[in-house]
Amino acid sequence: MKISCACGEVIPDQTDFIPYKARFVADMDWDDVAEGDVGERLWEWSRCMWQCTACGRLYVEDRQGGLHCFAPEKAGVPSDLLGSAHGDAWKRPLVGNWRARASGGPPGELWWGFGVSDEGMEEFSRWSDLERRYHEVFERLRDRDVLRSAFLRHEGRIVHEWPGRAPEGEVQTGTFH
Repeated sequence: MKISCACGEVIPDQTDFIPYKARFVADMDWDDVAEGDVGERLWEWSRCMWQCTACGRLYVEDRQGGLHCFAPEKAGVPSDLLGSAHGDAWKRPLVGNWRARASGGPPGELWWGFGVSDEGMEEFSRWSDLERRYHEVFERLRDRDVLRSAFLRHEGRIVHEWPGRAPEGEVQTGTFH
């Protein structure tokens, strides 16, 4: 999904963990959502809003899925109104992917975070460079306690995953395949 803002910017929504997107629940529904299966109710009863990082306009989804735009009264509105309550301490994913037969670009990519000070998107033409950089970033984010999850994939096969998938009742801190 892409929203064309009135200022001319495009607001893309094509992935997860977007710092300019939020879900909200009407105050009238808040107590009902908190009862029962919270996860299911949050997904079902929440709506989305997006903020244009260029001009600060908010685009709010109504109950039928339509969008309504709200413009700031004055310039200088912070562009991170919908960012995490944790700010730069937000726990982010780390994803490394290698596809030797990639079309249109280098076969390796690495990304982590988005909308926080420690974020990145890098491309690699050699597997060894991607693997080395992945482990550097992994250690740094894990040591700072800002890592939500991580995986490194080579030709469709997961070669590292954190946290690892442990059998029920066991704790596993990481998996190297």
